[in-house]
Amino acid sequence: MFTRTITACANPVWGDAAQTFILCTATFEEFSDPLPFRVEANDPEGHGQELWSAVVAGSHGPIGAYVAPPPRMASSGKPTDVSEP
Repeated sequence: MFTRTITACANPVWGDAAQTFILCTATFEEFSDPLPFRVEANDPEGHGQELWSAVVAGSHGPIGAYVAPPPRMASSGKPTDVSEP
């Protein structure tokens, strides 16, 4: 397991309709550039768990609403279920 120090979190949004994870841009002490980051309550890493608690508590601003991706189009040009290849 890796220990990281998160110094900032920007643009948190729910990653799914069930609100089981959050997508954000995190700044880590160990890296020079902000990185996309997925935050979950049951994250195996302590820094992920701490960030989840802080984001859910509103410490990094409001969490944006989940926006479903547009439907995929089949070769026929009709929308298809995303689970279909």
